[in-house]
Formats: sequence, C-alpha cells, structure tokens
Amino acid sequence: MDPLQQLMRQAVNAGSPFGENSRYHEIEITTCTLPDNRTVVHLRRRFLPQPGQMETLTEHVVRPDDRLDNLAYKYLDNPELFWQICDANHALRPADLTDDLPETRRPRAIRIAMPPGVPAPEPF
Repeated sequence: MDPLQQLMRQAVNAGSPFGENSRYHEIEITTCTLPDNRTVVHLRRRFLPQPGQMETLTEHVVRPDDRLDNLAYKYLDNPELFWQICDANHALRPADLTDDLPETRRPRAIRIAMPPGVPAPEPF
C-alpha cells in the first residue's frame, strides 16, 4: 500500500494527521471504493472561505522579493500560516499573490487577515 494512503487510512480512525496550523486540519477524511474494489482514502474538498468572513489585520504591498512564508512569519508569527494570506485574498495558487508583476502595472496590496471566526488581536 502507498505510504500516504496508509497514513491517511490510519487518520480516518485517529483524527487528523495534519497539525493544528494546517489548512487541512479540520477537513474530513473519507474513503471511496473504486470499480475494482480498491478503497481509496482521501480528503474532502476544501473550499476557500469568503474573504468578507475574515478580519483584516493589515495590507501589504507586494515587492519582487516577497515570499508568502516570510510574510506569514512577519505578520502572523508562523511561516506555516501562509495559507491564511491566500484565503484572505481568495487565491487558490499561492504564487498568484507574489509572482512578479509586469512593469506596466502598479504594485499590488494583499490582505493579511485572521481566519473566519477569529477576531483580530487588540492593538497595544
């Protein structure tokens, strides 16, 4: 059996195999049976939250050398939370937020936000 399939099969019975900071932590693990009777363990589809459900912390103007993991560390204190920046900007592909912009376009600002249901921290 494929090692990933084995890990996910174990996770069906043991809870999430993904850490609490993972975008997949709350996604249900399920199985399906193929026509040849093999069982495949997989994650249900994850839908992006509506950006309006997320509380904005700040905006960041993207520079050519920016990387989402560095921005997540700077604003959210954890590079693994880069996916929150993607969610806040309704981006399926992380590279869509930081790819080089044509010189004819103005710099782009991206939202840095908290996940749905999590309020922004109080300012100092």
